[in-house]
Amino acid sequence: MDRVEMVVLVTEARDNAHEALRELKRLDRAGWIDLTYYALIDKDAGGGVHVQEASDPVETVSLVAVGANAGAALGKSTASESAQAGPDQSVQELDDVLPPGKSALMVVLEERYAERVVEELETRGRTIRKPLNRTEREAALRASVERVKTNVRWLEDLLHGELDKAERAAASEKEKFEATVAAGRAELGAERENLQARLKALGAELEADLLETRQRLQTERGAARVAIESRIDSLESAIVEYNESLATSIMDHMDSLASHALDLQAKAARASADTAKAIEEQLHELQVRMRKHRAELTATLGSSAVRARQCMDHLRVEAALGKAEMRQALQEHMKKLEERHEVLKADLRRLEKEDTRAWHELATGFRNSWRALSESVDQAKRQYR
Repeated sequence: MDRVEMVVLVTEARDNAHEALRELKRLDRAGWIDLTYYALIDKDAGGGVHVQEASDPVETVSLVAVGANAGAALGKSTASESAQAGPDQSVQELDDVLPPGKSALMVVLEERYAERVVEELETRGRTIRKPLNRTEREAALRASVERVKTNVRWLEDLLHGELDKAERAAASEKEKFEATVAAGRAELGAERENLQARLKALGAELEADLLETRQRLQTERGAARVAIESRIDSLESAIVEYNESLATSIMDHMDSLASHALDLQAKAARASADTAKAIEEQLHELQVRMRKHRAELTATLGSSAVRARQCMDHLRVEAALGKAEMRQALQEHMKKLEERHEVLKADLRRLEKEDTRAWHELATGFRNSWRALSESVDQAKRQYR
């Protein structure tokens, strides 16, 4: 995923911003663009500012954040300065941007889509394009990850319901329900891949942030050094969390593909020769997709294992300065980590050798070995920090 940036449209007529958002949603659904985040803001005749609509369904959009982002986009201040100034300053910045009765549309998206969005917006009002700093990019990606997770959960529930209906349906209605299930599977798969792209982008931002923060640690002393060390711990925890979310999403996706393959195999067994041939072509396509996700899973779990070892190495360095019993206990944790790492690597090698249709037999072992590796690090952290 490319870097994300923000585009702001300030309109003379309120309807222009609302119509612009409707058009961007249409382009998003059609696959021409991919909106990471959006917020539609109106100001009434009395000067009151209202967030009419936003992409994040999980949390209420903060007026402080909206004001800070709008101000930053127009060169008023940085987002961090606006946040430090407090709600009153953020609202004042929004007052400067929006005259009464006017609207603004803010969208955050990948750079490669920005030109298409600007082209759509520039005929509707004043358009400003602004690259985001790392803090703003991380915030936008976090919000987007939570939104896509919500979409995935909703689609999972919907698909489970449709599968139940298809199993209970009469023969005359089965075709209709099966078409709905097929469409649901396709949409769920697309959303899971979207989630994985967002998680990888956020992970890359966090990794870059961690690298820069560690470099700053070399020159800081006293309270500033303590604050940076706390920041490093926070970033490391966030990276672990999002790596775990990424691995879980990939494994869930592979579960769905494997279940679909089993369904197709059952249909092929009782179908006519021509139909069975068409089903085999679908199975081949599933195999290709499973191999792709298997490679993604191998890379993700391998990366998680490397990070776990690095984290334990850092703890070992800290323990070297401590008591002898602490060093000995940590050595036991390191031994357990090595054992669990070997189990995970064996599971990865087994997956490389097995046909991907055997995923159901391997999935439980995969999840267990990967979870055990993560837990060994968590246990060491709780004991020694």
